[in-house]
This record gives sequence, C-alpha cells and structure tokens, in this order.
Amino acid sequence: MVRLSDIADVRTEEGCKTAVTRGARSDTIHRFNLHITFYYKGSNRDGDNGMGFFSEAIRDKVFGMIEAQRGNSAVHEKGEPENVFWAANGSFPTEKVHRVINMEISSGESIKNILYKDISTFIVLIEEGREDYLILKSHDGFLQFYGVDNQFIMEMRINLQNNDFRTYSIINKDKEHLVEKVQFTTPFGQFTPRERDVISLELVKTVIKKYYENIDEKNLLKEIPYIETTEEIKRCMGLIK
Repeated sequence: MVRLSDIADVRTEEGCKTAVTRGARSDTIHRFNLHITFYYKGSNRDGDNGMGFFSEAIRDKVFGMIEAQRGNSAVHEKGEPENVFWAANGSFPTEKVHRVINMEISSGESIKNILYKDISTFIVLIEEGREDYLILKSHDGFLQFYGVDNQFIMEMRINLQNNDFRTYSIINKDKEHLVEKVQFTTPFGQFTPRERDVISLELVKTVIKKYYENIDEKNLLKEIPYIETTEEIKRCMGLIK
C-alpha cells in the first residue's frame, strides 16, 4: 500500500542490499537486488528511505501506476481517511476500493476526501430543503443531485481523456417509458424534467454508494439505472447542433 501524500520522488533505480544472518559460530552474508520505485518525503534519498521490490517487472508496473496517478489519486482504501493507492500484485484495483471524493453543497461548504460513512449528514440537508444541491467531485467527473422530501433529480458527468465527456441522468427504472415532462419544484427552483428522471431518496443513496464503490465508468453503469444524455447536454451547451 502506497500513500501518495508520502511520496517525494519516484525513480526507477536499482541497488544491491546486504543482509547478515548471525549464528552461534559464524555470520552469513546475503546479497540481493532491490529495485527502488519511490522515496518518502523528508528523506535524503539515499535508498534506505525508499521503497522497492525484488522483482524488476513488478517495480516497472508499480512505477507506471504511481506516475499515472500522481496529483490525481483515484481511490480510498475502505475505512481510510487519506488518499491510498494499492499496488498489490502490480495491478490497479477495481474492487474493495473507494473513490476519493470532494463534496460541495449550495451554501459553499466543501469537504475534501469525504468518506462514504460521513456523506449521510449532508444528504439529509438536501432532503429537508436546508441546502439546494450536493455535488460529489471525483477524479473523472462528478455526481450531483437536488430535490426535496422524496423526489430528486440526479445527474452524472464522466470526463474522458480526450477532453470529451459523457453525461447521464439517473432514472426510476419502473417509469423508464414515461418521458413526458412534469413540473418539479424545489427550494433550488422550478424544473420540468421527464417523469422517469424523478427518483426517490432511497435510489439517491444507492447510487451514491455505487459511485463510491466503482471507480470505473463501465462497472458503475452496470450497477445503476440511467439514461445517457450526452447529446442533449451538448446541444444545450452549444457544442453540437
């Protein structure tokens, strides 16, 4: 487990380490190769303050993974308050991890790296009309919702690597065929969404949980009811005709 906040520098270096086994009558010297990948903050970078792997192949995989995530940590280990990057078996995890999420509400309050267990307090503020909306910002976009009582609108944006994006509306699956506009009034204002787009608080909570648990777009979409709205949103933004 590598905490990005502890990393001062990342380098692909190699070093020879020596260990001594002491017995009753003699000392046995062991030498082995250690492939350094990063140094801890505050170290003098002499190798003894770094972390390495015996396998050069694993070293190179982890090096690439850390470099790709520098400055944009994507996951939490469940239960951990800090950004955590897993490097088990040289592969990036998609299970048993949480997104790193920064939360923002309409009054301007924001919390960085808010854990899933702490989000319910702010959902209640939206439910009771004390806040107008809540936005959960992640490494690849955001999830936002607004509403009051047990009626909400929830939308998601996924940013792509080529500066493009996709957008989705979370829908009531039981009303998927109901595409007529309805009047929707919240403390945030009046809206005319399609009937299928008005969802319950229970679904809001479910989607938020799935958003935390799935850092990959494809995996996330398998877990939630949605309709893609990319073309409609791009038209509204004047990006396409």
